[in-house]
Amino acid sequence: MGPIADSPPVNLRDMAHRTIRLALGESALKEIHARVWARRLKQPNPYIPEDILSQFLKPGDCCVDIGAHGGGFAYPMSLRVGAEGKVFAYEAYPYYAQVLQRTLDILDLSNVILHNFGLSDREGWSDLVTHDGQGNRLTGMTHLAGAKEEDIGGSIRVRTCSLDSLLSEQPDLLRVRLVKCDVEGAELFVFKGARELLARVRPAVFCEI
Repeated sequence: MGPIADSPPVNLRDMAHRTIRLALGESALKEIHARVWARRLKQPNPYIPEDILSQFLKPGDCCVDIGAHGGGFAYPMSLRVGAEGKVFAYEAYPYYAQVLQRTLDILDLSNVILHNFGLSDREGWSDLVTHDGQGNRLTGMTHLAGAKEEDIGGSIRVRTCSLDSLLSEQPDLLRVRLVKCDVEGAELFVFKGARELLARVRPAVFCEI
């Protein structure tokens, strides 16, 4: 007997998440996830451009991590700027933000200020696609919904605001040296909402295109 037609692929990571959530609960899942992230962040990561971080960041500096996800950039940024510096991190997906905050606590990274909302060109709410059409989590690829994704059923509503709107409440942003931005296609909206910051401070920008 051949394979059943149209069977969705098995996502072992999602299966593990569901099993832990059912057996131990959501809090236990987040704790396990955070401890896995904390251990992983201490290992060498070939995808992090250490030469760029060392070129633009020194102790006491401020930097921005837009699309923080699991802390892959926030962690080495934190080490570069040290106790006197600050890393402003933004993650729109509530689950990732909660796990990352716990990860930061485990690693005792008090110089990372994490915000659970998305950055765009205006204040409001947007649909964030978190799962594909088969219900699998989009690990590392969550993104603002496009016109053809509005009804796939795998999205949640998240708050968005512009980076410029935060300048008055976070004045340290006005001395930011490096901005990293990886938000799966919404980068232009982020920078449209950061015109004042970019013009006044002229930080280095590391951006996925």
